[in-house]
Amino acid sequence: MLQSAVFLARPACGFIDSARWPALTDMRRDQARSLNLAGVMVTVDDVIIYAMEGGPAALDDFLRLLTVSPCQAVTHEAWRETIRFRVQRVLALSQPVLMSEEILALQQALRPDAPAYGDIPPLLGAAAMRWVMQPYRTALKPTNRLVVS
Repeated sequence: MLQSAVFLARPACGFIDSARWPALTDMRRDQARSLNLAGVMVTVDDVIIYAMEGGPAALDDFLRLLTVSPCQAVTHEAWRETIRFRVQRVLALSQPVLMSEEILALQQALRPDAPAYGDIPPLLGAAAMRWVMQPYRTALKPTNRLVVS
């Protein structure tokens, strides 16, 4: 049985802009891989969002790793659900660059008055797939060809 979960964390003051931030993201990716988890990690409005997918015990272990980190404070599980249908699984802890529409949608999903945490995993999964497939996109160029038979 696979589950999808959203974990939210606040970084220590100024940590995202520090030289240690890339080391933390690499460590989280390695931890997700070792636990056989897939997911996406992004930051929006000084909140670190982890949208993860995997076995229930592995998700619990990953959350435990997040809560003992001195680099992150106020880590909690915002949402979890059993997966009924999955289109595509992204790599272990992808970190896509978000488009402005995606950031806006995440901000709306995180609103305290009406949170929509269930919207976060598919949104971040789609962003990760878009990011991964970017090198394979080729710009279409109109051409004029004369076909002679």
